[in-house]
Amino acid sequence: MAVDLPSGIGEDDGSVPDPTVLPADLTVTFGGCKVGLLRRPAADCAGRIVVADIGIGDELERIRRRGLGPSER
Repeated sequence: MAVDLPSGIGEDDGSVPDPTVLPADLTVTFGGCKVGLLRRPAADCAGRIVVADIGIGDELERIRRRGLGPSER
C-alpha cells in the first residue's frame, strides 16, 4: 500500500526515474488524484487508487472552474 503516491514516482508527469520503485497494490491519495498516478509508467506502480476526502473538495472545484495557476491561488 502507498500513501499519497508510491515513493519515487513523478506526481506531475508519471515518470519513474528510479527503477527500484516498489509497486503498490493500493494507493490512497488525499484531496484529489494526482496526474502522475494516472500516467504511465507510474500508473503501473499505483495499483488501485482511492481518493480520501479530507474536506477540500469544494475549494479544489472552485480552483478548477476558475483555472487558477498555483501562483494565483
